[in-house]
Amino acid sequence: MDDITKILLKKPMASAALLRSDFKTFIKVFHKHLRRSDFIFKPFHLKIINELERRVFGGVSKNLCINIPPRFGKSLIVEYFIAWTYAINRNCNNIYTSYSNDLVLKFSGEIKEIIESDLYRKLFGITIGRKSSSKSIWKIVGGGETRAVSLGGGITGFGAGTIEPGYAGSVFIDDPLKADDRNSKNALDKCVEFLRGTLKNRLNKDDTPFILIMQRLSTNDLVGFIKANEPDLW
Repeated sequence: MDDITKILLKKPMASAALLRSDFKTFIKVFHKHLRRSDFIFKPFHLKIINELERRVFGGVSKNLCINIPPRFGKSLIVEYFIAWTYAINRNCNNIYTSYSNDLVLKFSGEIKEIIESDLYRKLFGITIGRKSSSKSIWKIVGGGETRAVSLGGGITGFGAGTIEPGYAGSVFIDDPLKADDRNSKNALDKCVEFLRGTLKNRLNKDDTPFILIMQRLSTNDLVGFIKANEPDLW
């Protein structure tokens, strides 16, 4: 058992309350526990953390767009965010999508790893059901679920959020466009159509937010569409 685990488990209720109230501390603790290294917080990380916290605690329901180049930790922070919000509300329902099925399953598996860790289970008393524990769809025992699907994949019958007030999940769109497709009108249009024709119909309530994480690849990419057509919603 590592030192941070020993310290937290001396007073588990107080530790759980602290981690639920502070997303940055949650990241710091679980990154150290799972990866055996310190998460190096940069100013832009803190801005992302603040904006995500506002969706949970600040009553902000507007959609959020995070534009940063690859390998700067934006997807990792979102992975921790999904795990963190289940500690706050086990009824969260999430949809997680990306251009690559391998990528979306990788991220989904890493979120599961956080939730299934011994420290998370001991502090929050949350587990993932064995009957629905694949990387593509998994369900919290007595709570909500997460559906991980590649762009254009089927999500019929599944919705994000709940009808209850307060934060209860999001639709996460993580790099919807492959870099090689930045000049493909068909690929660009496919991203827009998946947002408008599929994902927007999968909300269990109107104020369930979209969290879009992507690098800018074209003026006509999904962010370009949003800026031109619905900037007030983001």
